[in-house]
Amino acid sequence: MSQKVPGVIASTLSTPNIFIQKEPFIQGSDVLVDSALTDAGSTPTSRIRPGQVLVLDTATGRYFPANGATGDRNAGASVSALETADTDWQSSVITITFDGALGIAVTLGAADDTDAEVVVALNANAIFAANAIADVSGGVVRIRTLEAGRHKHLTVVSDLATAYGATAIEDSGSDADYRVATDYVSLVDDNNTAVSAPCATALVGFFDESNLRNLTSEARATLSRSGSFFG
Repeated sequence: MSQKVPGVIASTLSTPNIFIQKEPFIQGSDVLVDSALTDAGSTPTSRIRPGQVLVLDTATGRYFPANGATGDRNAGASVSALETADTDWQSSVITITFDGALGIAVTLGAADDTDAEVVVALNANAIFAANAIADVSGGVVRIRTLEAGRHKHLTVVSDLATAYGATAIEDSGSDADYRVATDYVSLVDDNNTAVSAPCATALVGFFDESNLRNLTSEARATLSRSGSFFG
């Protein structure tokens, strides 16, 4: 692709081939790339090449490098108790089900009547600890899956209805909005001032990983769940 700036320069851009094959492919909408993003392998560095892996930052509505400090991240499933633990919790049974399949029952001790003691009892169970972590948040016991993403699901119920409701509390994880830039985008205006700018993206593709930048393990896993492949 030739790009000419009238009266200044004429240069040729060699577009990196970010796809191994044409299918599968799902085009995403154009997104607003934050003006602070740079591409060290491009001249100038404000010209972003295809292959940048981006993630949405919900707070700003802009997209940032997937490996940067700014941007959303995948979240695990999280369930919090409806009340602070008290003497009613003693010897009660908390049943936790992971992803609709693996279920375990943790029986609290006869003296477990504080949030801290319930947390210790839950985390002491080997199967529980391999899949989740319990802590105290907001004055109640919180249970979270260790793995994050929309594929994670958590159901918690107790034989004490006031703890987690009469029928259980459920939650699912979520994925951040990861995508791959498919075209060049310049992040400076005519006055060479940094600006955020729209960029074409792909949600799914068969990507040549060697031509992707800022790819993290989380971004790779999330794009794979959506149907992407890497080679």
